[in-house]
Amino acid sequence: MGLDREPLRAVRVRATLKYCEAFDLVPVVEGVETVGEYRALREMGVRAMQGYLFARPAVGVLPVPVVPPDAA
Repeated sequence: MGLDREPLRAVRVRATLKYCEAFDLVPVVEGVETVGEYRALREMGVRAMQGYLFARPAVGVLPVPVVPPDAA
């Protein structure tokens, strides 16, 4: 949360991503709630994300996901 606005959080995420890369793991980032977070993660190379930005949880239905435009 807030990694696009708080540099220390972004440092922690980058470190975690390097760890994943070292062990040939593909990270899935959860809790993406804002377009800013989405864009920051895309710039870091993350391709698998989930969170309220894409779809809210629902019971008994499949929500239609919303995919924000890529950060250019």
